[in-house]
This record gives sequence, C-alpha cells and structure tokens, in this order.
Amino acid sequence: MTTSQYVHFSQPHLQFFCRQCVSNRDGYNFLACMSRIAECAPDVARMRARADSELNLLRFYDNVALPDVVRVCATNFNVHSQSVELLRDYSPWLLDNFIPVDVAGDGNCLFRAVSLALCGTETHHVQLHLLATIEALLHRDVYDNTSVNYYEPYKVDDRLVLSDYSTFVTDIVVNGKYSDMHTVLAISAVVQKPIQTRWPIRPSDAWDVPLTKLVTGRDVQTSNPVKIWWTIGAQHYSGKNTRLTLNNFVPLLHDTAVSDACLQEKTCDKDDSGAEKNAVAPEDDAVELPPASEGVMKLTNRFLSLAECLELLQNDDIPTLPQCPCGMKEDVCYKVTRFLLCSI
Repeated sequence: MTTSQYVHFSQPHLQFFCRQCVSNRDGYNFLACMSRIAECAPDVARMRARADSELNLLRFYDNVALPDVVRVCATNFNVHSQSVELLRDYSPWLLDNFIPVDVAGDGNCLFRAVSLALCGTETHHVQLHLLATIEALLHRDVYDNTSVNYYEPYKVDDRLVLSDYSTFVTDIVVNGKYSDMHTVLAISAVVQKPIQTRWPIRPSDAWDVPLTKLVTGRDVQTSNPVKIWWTIGAQHYSGKNTRLTLNNFVPLLHDTAVSDACLQEKTCDKDDSGAEKNAVAPEDDAVELPPASEGVMKLTNRFLSLAECLELLQNDDIPTLPQCPCGMKEDVCYKVTRFLLCSI
C-alpha cells in the first residue's frame, strides 16, 4: 500500500486484512464482512465503526461497486406461479406488462430479487446485502424515525409501522433475516435506483396501502424503478380472500415483446380496475422519433430549473415530439405534445 493508505489505516477503528484473508474461492468474502459487523451487535456505535472499516477495505480492494446493470428479460427465468395466481386475483392488469420471476426463498429474497432484476443473476445478493447494511449504519439520520432528517415519505405515512433504528440495523446485518421497507430504502440508495414495491391486498384505492410505495433512496437521481412484488413463500396458494402470509419478494420483469419505457408508461397510467387514466390517443405511426437515448438535452444527473424548463418550452427552434420515444433512456429530456416536458 502507499504511504497515504498506510497512514489512513492507522486510524484506531480501521482494521486491515490481507487479500487472502478477505477472499474465498469465489472472490471477495462479503459474507465474512457481514459476520464481522454482526459480531458488534447490538452495540450500534461499534457496528457503525466496523461498517466504516469494512467499507474502507472494500474501497482498498476495489470491491465496492456492483456489476453493471443489464437488460433482463423474464423469459430467461422461471415464473413464480404463486405470484401469477395472486396477480390474477388482485392486480390482473399487471400481468399484461410484467412477469413475476422466482428467486430462492432463503430469507434473502429481497436482495436476490433486486440482484436478479438489475444484473440478471441472484449471485450478487450478498454484496448487495452488505452494502445496504453499511449504508444504513453510516447514514443513520435517513433511517432513524426519531431524526429530523428521517425519510419523509415514511415519516408522513402514519399507516406504515416500522421498527426503531436499533432493531432495524441489528436485523439487517443478519443473513436470512426478514426485510422491511427500511431495507428497501437502503437498497435503493445502494443501487441508485428507485424501487417500486407492490402489495397485492388493498382497499378500493389502489395506492391506499403503505407497502405499495415508490421508494427513492438517498441521492438517487434516476427515475426508472426496480419493481418488486410482495408475495407468498408457500408452495400452494389457497385462493382469493383466504388468509395469506406475505413473506416473500420476487421481481416483476418485462417480457421482450415490449420495451421497458413503454411498459412503464402503460403501468403508471392504470387505475385500480386496470383502465387507463388520462389516456392519450395514439399518434400517427409514420412519425419518425429520434433514438430514445437522444433527447432535447442531456440532464447531467440533475433536474432542470423552472427557468430552464420555460426556456425550452418557449424555444420554437426545438422540435416538439408527438410522444416520448420508447426504448432504454436515462438522463435526457424531451419536449412532448400534451405532456409539455418529459424528463427521463
């Protein structure tokens, strides 16, 4: 290591392990990192110090970053049949656009579901679990409901019952422990994507359920969410209006037939019955749209100010599109008929 790295590791709470000691036959031993943090529980201060030490080691060995996000198609995986039956009974319109995909039910299903949805494999779930644990320990204010900086959508929802901070961080560090909406928030911060959770049983208002929520973690700037379905872990579904134990998570993935962006627009424009809200008449198919990745301008990971939006809208030299282009896109904006400005 360099002299500066040596001086950095001299801090009392930082511990160094050689590459051989932090590795196993599969590479970096993320599970061992989790165990070292868990050994400090329930002392939250010691857990936080250990989490900082483990994050420092991950950075030293360049193992912090998760693999690149890839386009994942549901047809490459096994369908979770119990979730299909649940969807048919409670949210049938979702089956028009999404397929629930099975993941291993070992208590780490939330991490496995997000890993599969983003990377096409469950194998990164332990790394994701470790990073979410470190995130929760090093940014207490966001996850502690007694803090003034507690995540606002959770703070204002009096229907959402979550554990206190100490219980949460003591639980999240345990491999195979039950996950809750605090865990969803931490994962969103780690993967830097919103997470849309959906709970099947609900009253007449489709969004009047605290566990159906679009969760946007700390510093997240992207808008295309990972879609996660609360479901049953049992092998048998007894039918609608029976008592359900919703203790499992699976990802909702698109089929290859329709692009992610188009499906997301259709999903967001559905009401509880499956009918489209504020439906827009289809435009002339002959209109040529630019590639999805090429918008009016790049946003460079920021939101446009009001003045910039007005300037774009009033600039007649900027073409107005009949619709937002379908396809993968991020960090661009479009000037669109009926919707004025569409930022992606």
